[in-house]
Amino acid sequence: MNRRTPKIVLSGLLIGAALWGLNGCGATDTTTAETSVNIETAAAEIKTIDKYVTYTGRVKGSNEVSVLPKIASRVTAVYVQAGQSVGAGQTIASLDSSDLEVSMAQARASLAAAQASKAANDIKIEAAERNYARLQSLFEAGAIASRDLEAARDELNALTSGTVSANLAQIEASLRSLEQQLQNCQITTPIAGVVGWLDLSIGQTVNPQAPVALINPDNGLEIELMITESDISYLTVGQQVNVSIDAVDSAVIAASVKTVSSIANQASRSYPVVIALPNPEGKIKSGMFAEVRLATLHKPGVVCIPLTAVLPQEGVSVVFTVNAEQRAEKLSVKTGVNDGVDIEITEGLQAGQPVITKGNTLVQDGTLTNLADGGSGQ
Repeated sequence: MNRRTPKIVLSGLLIGAALWGLNGCGATDTTTAETSVNIETAAAEIKTIDKYVTYTGRVKGSNEVSVLPKIASRVTAVYVQAGQSVGAGQTIASLDSSDLEVSMAQARASLAAAQASKAANDIKIEAAERNYARLQSLFEAGAIASRDLEAARDELNALTSGTVSANLAQIEASLRSLEQQLQNCQITTPIAGVVGWLDLSIGQTVNPQAPVALINPDNGLEIELMITESDISYLTVGQQVNVSIDAVDSAVIAASVKTVSSIANQASRSYPVVIALPNPEGKIKSGMFAEVRLATLHKPGVVCIPLTAVLPQEGVSVVFTVNAEQRAEKLSVKTGVNDGVDIEITEGLQAGQPVITKGNTLVQDGTLTNLADGGSGQ
């Protein structure tokens, strides 16, 4: 026997004993339990779904009217505030009329002088008429020459030429014009309603080209929208729409289509549409911006699931369902209309099948799941 053989055998025994100690005395099982992913599910349902589009517009009063000053002048007084109710013809501001008042005084003096001149001329006309009648009688009797009668006639014609009356009429017209301009120094409301907007301050110079106020009548509010040609055919008068106004609150307001234009705007190629907006609490104000949600497609009796259940993967839409072993199964689907909450499934899923709505981004095909919602939708 080789003298090295006992050493080799001994080494083998020692290694075997060491391995036995590891696998026997105090050994632990390294196998770990499979973890599951908490999920929530919902069943595919047959529903009616609508497609919606959103447009933004400005709230305005129905038949609201802009107030324009009729002359250019400086504001000397403002009598109303935005939000205040006003009556038709009510004065909302006064303009500087000092120069006009001077002109009025001069015109009144000129009028008095013209009236006095007219009165004096009338007296002269009466005297000239009497003189002409007397001379005509004398001429017919052969007592005076024809030139004397002609001189009397010329004098009468000069007095009745209308020059004095024309001068008086001109001064009267000038006075009426000044009186109208003085009236225009009072800016008044054309209709009754509420002052929705006001741009007037003392010392400001206004002009007839720039509105200074907006009056909203008390007969409601509306929203003006410009609808594209791809959506206009879905809208009809009386159709219900949902309106959101962030300046008021987050609640959705039920409104309706008031008018739908059949002629497009030449510049934008869009169609004007007016939405009638209720305002029972008076919180909504003219000038606020509103989002209007319009239904443009109505599809009854289609398979629908929550929008959150659909995931885009590698250019296709997928959903995860749950099999009898509580494992996730991936299905490719084709989608249709969505309304922001639910989405139509046109291929790949049947009504009643459960789909994962929460936790679907954490699973893969075959992932063990735990129904955190107690199995809703199955």
